[in-house]
Amino acid sequence: MIKNSEFIVHNGNFISKSDFNINPTNRAFRYGDGVFETLFVSSGKIHFFEEHFARLSKATKILKMSVPAKINFESERIKENILSLLRKNKQFTGAKIRISVFRTGTGLYTPETNDFEYLIESESLNRNKYELNQFGLRLGAYRDITKDPNLISGFKNGSALIYVLAGIYCKTGNYDDCLIFNSKSNIIESVSSNIFFVKNDELFTPPISEGCIDGVMRKQVIRLALENQIAVHSENPISEKDFYQADEVFLTNAVSGIRWAISYGERRFYNKTSVKLLNLLNVGIFQT
Repeated sequence: MIKNSEFIVHNGNFISKSDFNINPTNRAFRYGDGVFETLFVSSGKIHFFEEHFARLSKATKILKMSVPAKINFESERIKENILSLLRKNKQFTGAKIRISVFRTGTGLYTPETNDFEYLIESESLNRNKYELNQFGLRLGAYRDITKDPNLISGFKNGSALIYVLAGIYCKTGNYDDCLIFNSKSNIIESVSSNIFFVKNDELFTPPISEGCIDGVMRKQVIRLALENQIAVHSENPISEKDFYQADEVFLTNAVSGIRWAISYGERRFYNKTSVKLLNLLNVGIFQT
């Protein structure tokens, strides 16, 4: 639910959302020439900010983007922008933040400049911590388009049509989320999350080398599992056969935390490990 999100930040300046207009020549609009991050904020704390900012900075470098002299895109400045935006929008409990970075200028596929602009938006959430979904997710399988590893597969970019079409497939098939595969028919992620499964009390997740998003929450879940003596396997591809043999399945992302799945086809799952890890996650973020 969006509430009191009247202001946004554009290149460090606070403006009314209604005053921001996209030029038809905008490269993000024309070519998806941009990247973004979504973050979770609760009670004025931006969770895992440094990890998000590092991934965003890495993405801009890979895309050959550069910071123009007139823009301050330092870590502390962006953090200040976010906290000030939350105050202006009167969002004092839970909120979702989106930082978008896009190349400026015109040109066709070849840009005239590599300078970029940035935009920060905030959206109110009706919670200030990670909460486990009451009802397990029903998962489907999206197979029309596959996603393979490349220089940009590990971060969130404006060319997101595979996720859009997978989302439409979910809606049409009455699924809560859908698995996405690579061209080797291995499971890599879902529409908006990294994916884990549990077998014999051990944790499995696809490696980044298979093409999935290099998720911030994925890293946190792996760290928490290892710290609590849960074996983690993140080096080997995951086939659909592996998935059908799982005891538990859950999805992770920075805004939702951990969401457990109850079914994939005829297979049914439990949620013991996802409950344990979510509790550990909440303890960790409120202690640091």
